[in-house]
Amino acid sequence: MRVAIIGGKPSLALPFARVVEDRFLAARQSPFVTVFANPGRHLNYSFAYPRGLSWGDYPFVGEPSYKPMSLTNWLPPHLSLPERINGWGSVPKGYAPSEDEVVSRIRKADVIIAAMDGTHAGVLTLRRVLDYVFPEGAPEDRIIYPFPTCSDEREVRRSLNEARPLSWVEDRFLPYAKARRRFDYCFNTNAFAILRRTMTAAGIAPETPVPTKYGIQLLYGLRSAKPMSDGQIIELMSKWKGTGKYERPRYAWTKFGSAMSRAWIVHGLIKAELLEWLPDDSGRIRLSDAGARFLSLLHPDCEDPDMHFRLDAWCHLPLEESYPKIERYIRTFFGKQKRFLSRHLPEATLS
Repeated sequence: MRVAIIGGKPSLALPFARVVEDRFLAARQSPFVTVFANPGRHLNYSFAYPRGLSWGDYPFVGEPSYKPMSLTNWLPPHLSLPERINGWGSVPKGYAPSEDEVVSRIRKADVIIAAMDGTHAGVLTLRRVLDYVFPEGAPEDRIIYPFPTCSDEREVRRSLNEARPLSWVEDRFLPYAKARRRFDYCFNTNAFAILRRTMTAAGIAPETPVPTKYGIQLLYGLRSAKPMSDGQIIELMSKWKGTGKYERPRYAWTKFGSAMSRAWIVHGLIKAELLEWLPDDSGRIRLSDAGARFLSLLHPDCEDPDMHFRLDAWCHLPLEESYPKIERYIRTFFGKQKRFLSRHLPEATLS
């Protein structure tokens, strides 16, 4: 029995490898396991942004393009190794498989286990890997998708017993994931051009990171707020209510950022000098003067406290319905900002 594990992160990949060794390889018939520990963010956000666009090409909308994939060049070596090679001997110390070998082992596997989080991001990660390994089409009858709630061995075994087929999983999660990535790709492409010039007009250094879609709305939310700690800001994000028009999302990943990304968003805004620490060593943060200037150069309609709720609602629609709504939003958001910037600071929009 040849088994390949495509793991979303080490904390899931390794427990599955241990359980698989007991469950699938008990007969000791030339077994091997390939563990591919993949940080999903690397694959799902490794966009290849369009080059050579002129100012007149914005607002831009288009299908996401990604950088070339590799299963070996950025993986922790001990996680990219097959656990067993042609029998029950240990992997030779220092052994590192080539890209072709990893792909070959996945292609030859009798069972492919998707040790991913049960989220839209995990499903998209798996789809991208499968398209890379099986350009002619993945063998869906050999792929199973467990839904473990944690990395405990008992839970891993339970999830294997109740694993779903790939088609069932993708029908429910993949359209949402594709819509989200389309929004992010289009938003970022336009932000790098239009918001970059806005930041320059506000006197912010050219190498400063451009704020994310959530970062912009957080700046608006902090504009009239009292200084607070980073923990308080993260709590504000986790309990974000917007205007109240949209029902609070059921799932953690549809809130204002994720549990993992909120701190990254806050400290990214500090790095961009749009937020700043108070000088009194109190550990509190406030909107900086540069952040205030940046907001003053944004079209008033760029303030959208319901953005993430709205996006979540669209992503639950079929792609033929979500894509037009996303493209209309992108064109409107950045079209207004482009015209606003051109009208108030024409020198900032010179090509």
